[in-house]
Amino acid sequence: MASDPSSTSSTPAGSPNSSWSADPDVLKTLVGLLSSSVDPFANHSEVYRQLQQLQAHLQGDFELYLVFLMAQWNNPGLRVEVCQAAGLLLKQSVKSKYKDGVPESAKGFVKGALLNMFLQTDGNGQYKSKAVQNTLGALISTIVGFEGLSKWPDLLSKMMAQLGG
Repeated sequence: MASDPSSTSSTPAGSPNSSWSADPDVLKTLVGLLSSSVDPFANHSEVYRQLQQLQAHLQGDFELYLVFLMAQWNNPGLRVEVCQAAGLLLKQSVKSKYKDGVPESAKGFVKGALLNMFLQTDGNGQYKSKAVQNTLGALISTIVGFEGLSKWPDLLSKMMAQLGG
C-alpha cells in the first residue's frame, strides 16, 4: 500500500509555478487509482473510467498532479510503479492534448518539474529507478517533438551540464 505522498512538499522542487499546490484528498484518490492501474487483478476498465472522470474534474490541473506524483519517485513510501504510471499517463495526456488543451502555465510547470527530475541523480549520476528514468526521457522527447527546442531554451544547456559536457 502506498503512503501519503502529501507528506512531502505539495509543489515539486524547482518547479516554476510555486502558486500551485496539490490537494491531499485528490492526491490520495489519484495514488489509489494509479496503484490499481498497476494491479493485475484490478478492474482496469473501471480504473480507467475513474481516471477519466478525475481528469475531467481537474481539467488543466490533472497534468500537474501527474507530474507531482512522478516527481515522488524518490519517496520511499510511494511505489515506483505508481510514479511510473503517473508518468505514462502524463505522456498519454501530452500526446492527446498538449498543444491546445494544456494552459501555458501548466506547460511551464510540467517542463520545469521534468527538467528538475532529470537533474536529480545520486552522487554517481545514477537514477534510483530505470523505469522512471525511461519514462522521463520519453516525456521530455515527446514535449520537444511537439514544441521544438525553442520553447524550452534551458533544456539542452542544463542536460549537458548534468552530463558533464
